[in-house]
Amino acid sequence: MTGMAAPRLSKVLTPAATVLAAACLAGCGGAVSSVISSLKPSVRPSVNVSIPTLKPPQPSATAVAPAPPPATTAASTPAGGSSLAWLWVALGLLVLIVVIFVIVRASGRRSAKSAGWQQRMGDAYARGAALHDSMQLAESPGALNAADAPGRWLDIQRRADDLAQELYALQENAPGEDERARVADVLGALQAVRSTMAAERTPEGIRIPPERIRSRLMSFEMALRALRTPDPYRS
Repeated sequence: MTGMAAPRLSKVLTPAATVLAAACLAGCGGAVSSVISSLKPSVRPSVNVSIPTLKPPQPSATAVAPAPPPATTAASTPAGGSSLAWLWVALGLLVLIVVIFVIVRASGRRSAKSAGWQQRMGDAYARGAALHDSMQLAESPGALNAADAPGRWLDIQRRADDLAQELYALQENAPGEDERARVADVLGALQAVRSTMAAERTPEGIRIPPERIRSRLMSFEMALRALRTPDPYRS
């Protein structure tokens, strides 16, 4: 009987166990849900990531102190520019001094040359004036037939040659065109009066009018005066 009652009891208990299990699950489910609900805030993990701050290594007591940085270009530029400016100023002053020296030296040379030329011109004027006087005396009435006329004429020619050589030298070394032109005028007047006087002492000289000799002598005298005192109207 016991063996037959066991299957029946299991059949009876099976629905009851199912109902009890369901009730238990229903009750436990609520409890579990409440427990899970109460645990939800605390279950969420909070991750706080902290990044460590890197600090530079502190030098030790025995470490060598770093050398100071070199001066930057911006700091050195004004000093370099100032030195370059002073260099240009010094060069400019040097060039100015050299130019002034050259000008003064050239002016001194011109002054010395002009002074030497003026002195030689004064000597030529004195010699020309004396020669003019001798020529004028040789053309005085009766001088052509005088006993000393040939010797006087030779002396006039010699002095005229010397004066012409001096005038040629003055013309080559004249300091300016005006001085050179005045010397040329004296040379031309000297040659004109000399050639006229020479022609007068030839056999055909009787045909030369006396006025021509006087005109030549006057031109020679005026050229000599212009040699000493320049003509203000000469271009």
